[in-house]
Amino acid sequence: MDTTALESMFRAYVAEHPGDAARALEALSAQDAAALVGDLPTRSVAPVLGRTRRRRCSDRWALMVVIVGAMIVNTRAAGLSGALIPLALRAAGRDPAQSSSIFLTTVTDIVGFAAFLGFASGLMSALE
Repeated sequence: MDTTALESMFRAYVAEHPGDAARALEALSAQDAAALVGDLPTRSVAPVLGRTRRRRCSDRWALMVVIVGAMIVNTRAAGLSGALIPLALRAAGRDPAQSSSIFLTTVTDIVGFAAFLGFASGLMSALE
């Protein structure tokens, strides 16, 4: 199932049952699982492409680890914040449709940049 459809189902359920926190957490877990499954093409294609070029670029394994690691961290943060930001805005009495996209974009930009630089600085000696 597409994560967008699952997110809209999650939002609809929380809107209909605002006091049922256990079921909301269950739906959040389903959203998280769907994000994991949605990441599978990205997680499988990047290492395969890195392996096909391995004969020519055998010393670039660290670069592949940095890029794939940053993509995984960023996608996980986007899935989690995409579910939690609208809930927080609704709890604050704001319309999530009007402002959740700017917060989601900010979170994914910051997390993606920090993850990329974090992995790169951790593997700096292997990247040189």
